[in-house]
Amino acid sequence: HRHLGHPSLNKLKKMVTHLSRLESLECESCQLGKHVRASFPNSINNRAMSPFDVIHFDVWGPNCVPSLSGHRYYVTFIDDFSRYTWIFLLQNRSELFNIFQSFYSEIKTQFGKVIRILRIDNAKKYFSDCFKSFMVSHGILHQSSCPHTPQQNDVAEQKHRHIVDTARTLLLNANAPQSCGVMLSSLYGIQ
Repeated sequence: HRHLGHPSLNKLKKMVTHLSRLESLECESCQLGKHVRASFPNSINNRAMSPFDVIHFDVWGPNCVPSLSGHRYYVTFIDDFSRYTWIFLLQNRSELFNIFQSFYSEIKTQFGKVIRILRIDNAKKYFSDCFKSFMVSHGILHQSSCPHTPQQNDVAEQKHRHIVDTARTLLLNANAPQSCGVMLSSLYGIQ
């Protein structure tokens, strides 16, 4: 359980077949690291019909302590169809537009697809005029949630929760310091 990144009991049973009769899993690190408030309601949005039709986008940060390489933020791009997630670390928010341009180019070059809709929370601070112009010139529709309603961006919010919970649980289990910088350095192994 520890070596597999503290998966849930159901996921553990699927990975290790001889544990199929196990009824409960007591793990103090999981109880401390994955404790949450009430969950978000199910999304009212329909799932995309093909890859890259809808990309969920969200930024996490700033961190209280930068990572060893100076990163204080990360951005996630989540394909609504497959739920595949790309994570990019940022030292500051001003890097966001360049990272999105690179991500867009990667999708177009590697998969021969274009992003149709970019679904985000209502954080207008991330969208420069250049970012808006890029979206308009490439025909990308911008969908944003209402202010203070993370439930409307639940795919990205749940992914953040998974990333942070898993990193926190791994750090708790390893008795590592709970500094935010260490948590960001752990992100590459969590998807």
